[in-house]
Amino acid sequence: MPVTKQRPEFQAVLKNRKAGDVIGPVETPEAFFFIRVVAIRPMRLIPFESISEELGREVRRREIEKKRAEYERKLRENALISIYI
Repeated sequence: MPVTKQRPEFQAVLKNRKAGDVIGPVETPEAFFFIRVVAIRPMRLIPFESISEELGREVRRREIEKKRAEYERKLRENALISIYI
């Protein structure tokens, strides 16, 4: 996980560390942590052209799912459901 996505307490101690480093204890409101840096992978940029089709499919899939959920909600709002036992 990128350092910038870590909680602030971890970001501060992870800067300029290398693989194999053990850091700690790091105090947080919940507990004390010991952190071991397993590996460092440089960020790589993916050209938009190589993933544009996949992104398009994913955006369409999410929009369809959102529309289906909205349609189902509307159907349930107007449905008359009676249960007889």
